[in-house]
Formats: sequence, C-alpha cells, structure tokens
Amino acid sequence: MRALREPVTVIFALLFAPAFIGCMGLIFGNNPVPEFGGNGFLKANFTAFPGIVIAISALIIVPVDLVTQRGAGVLRRFRATPLNPALCLAADVVSRLTLGLICYWRRRTTR
Repeated sequence: MRALREPVTVIFALLFAPAFIGCMGLIFGNNPVPEFGGNGFLKANFTAFPGIVIAISALIIVPVDLVTQRGAGVLRRFRATPLNPALCLAADVVSRLTLGLICYWRRRTTR
C-alpha cells in the first residue's frame, strides 16, 4: 500500500494503459489488413498491451521508488544488514511484476 502514498504513481498506473493504447492506435491505425487475419492492429494486439504496460510501468516505477527510498534514508539502513542490494532490487521487480500479472489475470477471468 506504499504506492497509494504516491499519487503520481497511482495516476500514472491508471492513465498509462489507455494513453498507450491510444498512441498505438494513432501510430498504426485500426484498418483491417490481411496480415492480422482481416483485423486491425489494435484488435489483433489488444491482448498484448496489458503485458507491455505492466513491463514498462515496472521499469519506470522501480527507479522512482528507489530514489524515494534513498531520499528517506531507507537504502542507508540496508547497508547495516547482510542483504545483497542486487537481491533486494530483484525481489522488488519480481514482486511488482507478479502483482501486476495477478491483477491482469484476475481482470481477464472476471469478464
């Protein structure tokens, strides 16, 4: 729930997916083409967009979170523990990716 304290992160997470889909639609259009089985680009690739959004969000949010932790002095406290910094970063990325995929999967199965 730490992410809820950062309104910019929440706003980005909610608005990035529709903006990404809109940009892809503006760039590639949605006219039916034979390469996509008579479907448009957006319709053919719509199921891949959430995975792309989750990956991009993880790559953007993790560094911002690290900078926030550094400013709060959390990373300095990690030096006093035997915890490997690379392992901590990997755990952060994996946990965010796992939560994102669970949310995506639950969303797809409840429709």
